[in-house]
Amino acid sequence: MSHFTKLKTKITDRSCLLKTLENLHYNVEENSTIRGYNQRTRKGDIVVKTNGDFDVGFVRGKHSSYQILADWYGAAAAIGKNRREFANEIQKEYSVTKVLVELRKKGYRIRSRYINDVGEIKLLVVKRGWVGR
Repeated sequence: MSHFTKLKTKITDRSCLLKTLENLHYNVEENSTIRGYNQRTRKGDIVVKTNGDFDVGFVRGKHSSYQILADWYGAAAAIGKNRREFANEIQKEYSVTKVLVELRKKGYRIRSRYINDVGEIKLLVVKRGWVGR
């Protein structure tokens, strides 16, 4: 039987989560309905809308972190990733987005960003106003 499943995350910053989903080119609606099997629905704070009949949502949990909520019976096919792949993709991009936001607040700018052969994200940052060789 199909059902909605919650996945815990360490995501707490709504604006960084929205930026993460934008960076990953997901179609997002805020305060929307998460669609599941047999027209079952749940309320989501942030919802990744798909072209299919299933969505993936983010719901603020008790401890201010977001939980991923979806009926993975059909959501995995709708987004092309299983729940573990999706959660890992979101958490990885969210971490980078959060770091970049904090660096910019402290006056740094990003020179380059790339992913190495083992999937690590490498950033080259410089302090604004700094003149290097």
